[in-house]
Amino acid sequence: MSLLDAFWILIPLFVGALFMGLYRNLFVKIGVIFGASGRFIPFRSLDAGALAEAYADEVVLQRRIRLRGRVPWTRHMLISWGFSVLFVFDMLTALLTKYLPSEPFLPGHVGWLALKFGLNLSGMVLLVGLAIALWRGALGAGTEEAKFNDTPGTLFLLGIVVTGFVAEAMHFANLPPDPSRGWALLGHWLGEAMRAGAPYAGAYSFSWIAHALLASLFLAYLGWSRMIHVFAAPLGRIFYHQPAVRDAKVQAVMEGLLQPRERRS
Repeated sequence: MSLLDAFWILIPLFVGALFMGLYRNLFVKIGVIFGASGRFIPFRSLDAGALAEAYADEVVLQRRIRLRGRVPWTRHMLISWGFSVLFVFDMLTALLTKYLPSEPFLPGHVGWLALKFGLNLSGMVLLVGLAIALWRGALGAGTEEAKFNDTPGTLFLLGIVVTGFVAEAMHFANLPPDPSRGWALLGHWLGEAMRAGAPYAGAYSFSWIAHALLASLFLAYLGWSRMIHVFAAPLGRIFYHQPAVRDAKVQAVMEGLLQPRERRS
């Protein structure tokens, strides 16, 4: 069994570590919101309209961050959406080409081209967002805003994106030219630019393994990192838009204020 085969076996373990972190640092806190009054809010009390409106404002458009300025909003939109879509396409690629392979998703087929297009487009969006984040971080070093930066996480993610594009470009450069790979966007463009130096044998294996290890470790790291606020903050605000949650919180505060204080002996 090669190192590449071992990666596809180990990836579910790293995804498991991700969800352990999400449970500990995200889902538990959401549970606290729902149980703000000491009683969980019944599902029938959820306001679907308020939920949809809050989702559009906090997740899709991220209006609250837009109030901080265009650059922070653009950076946050590019990173959050780039990463989220890239993660979905990564999972689909693993499922449809490795775990449950089928003909439409074999190299060169329409399903494979669609996956490559989604991976490359979302990766390019994420790459731009990370570059803006590092630029803003360098400009704001030592300021009050700097405490909200997660430079190690940003560099970690940047390493994953860069090694992914380089590995894909080397792989394409090792193959005969094929116009259909144009759907792979940046990976294809880099591959054509690097074709003169092909073949890349050891360099391709090294870059792919580096990308695989970084991506796997990042999944395990994400659920426990400061970057979890990208998911936690919008979800918390979404649930606080629910009238039942707000009413329960107010009721809990009022009940606490109305309780008589214990007399000291």
